[in-house]
Amino acid sequence: GVALVIYGLFGLSRIHFRVTHRTGQWLGFPIGVITGAISTATGVFVIPSGPYLQAIGLDKDDLVQALGVFFTTATLALAVNLTDAGLLSTATALPGVIAMVAAFGGMFGGQAVRTRMHPDAFRRWFLIAIMGLGAYLAIATLVKPLEEQLKTYQQRLQQSETAQATTIGDVRKHLETLAQQSGVLSSE
Repeated sequence: GVALVIYGLFGLSRIHFRVTHRTGQWLGFPIGVITGAISTATGVFVIPSGPYLQAIGLDKDDLVQALGVFFTTATLALAVNLTDAGLLSTATALPGVIAMVAAFGGMFGGQAVRTRMHPDAFRRWFLIAIMGLGAYLAIATLVKPLEEQLKTYQQRLQQSETAQATTIGDVRKHLETLAQQSGVLSSE
């Protein structure tokens, strides 16, 4: 999530890198390796490949097509690796397939909007959407452990209350037994 926010901020900033054709020929490999390392660690494959694809000077349509091919290839590679590791089964793949259908729908919808919008406005709103998604992912990642801690605390509190109620019940029984024994002793 943080990587997407950084990418969006970078894209909205006035900083624009340009990579010449000659530099791009040797720079592509290290960018690919770094992107692979980052995507392995985070699952996000936009940094630094996205800015690199923008820096090599592709026009609007070629850039969108290159990003689409790149994201599709990276997603398929991720699916192959998850399947190979035994983490992707039919049950876990269904939400991914639904998400891919939604992504393709969004891609076709984005193409329709892109042809009607000024390129700068489209780019700005695209980056804002990327930042929103990144912020959501980052916040969700931070909130989930807090929710788990709260759930654990609530369970422990419930266990403590149950144990306390049991102890009070036991003490009450002992007091009743003592009261009966005291009554028996006083009558003797």
